[in-house]
Amino acid sequence: MAMENQSFQTSSKPKESIRYWKLGTRAGERGPSQFDSMKEGNYISIGFHLGLDFSDIRDDEEGRKLLMDRIKNAYRQHKLSQRQLQITFNDIFRFLHEIKKNDIVVACDGETAVGIGTKIGEYYHEQGTI
Repeated sequence: MAMENQSFQTSSKPKESIRYWKLGTRAGERGPSQFDSMKEGNYISIGFHLGLDFSDIRDDEEGRKLLMDRIKNAYRQHKLSQRQLQITFNDIFRFLHEIKKNDIVVACDGETAVGIGTKIGEYYHEQGTI
């Protein structure tokens, strides 16, 4: 579920840029693809296999601590390394606070792009969507 980004300026105004994000569509490398559901529902998703609501995670130190605690609790049975926990944290935090309106999201299955979209709204949690 690792995300990558690249920034490109889209006008002559120096502060206007659109960033491009790669977003995986599976839980891990072998989980079932969620792309069809995302496409039909016109949304992008992260942490869908966890079923967690991240809407209370703010972009501050308290929010960062809360997110890490939530990830550690969700994955405690999986015994992830500190590095794996940090990668998961970074992916979710970027999803919540760094992908901005009008950024381009490239949905991928592994290294294959399966869809391209534009972020048009803010994060929200919908229980039982997937």
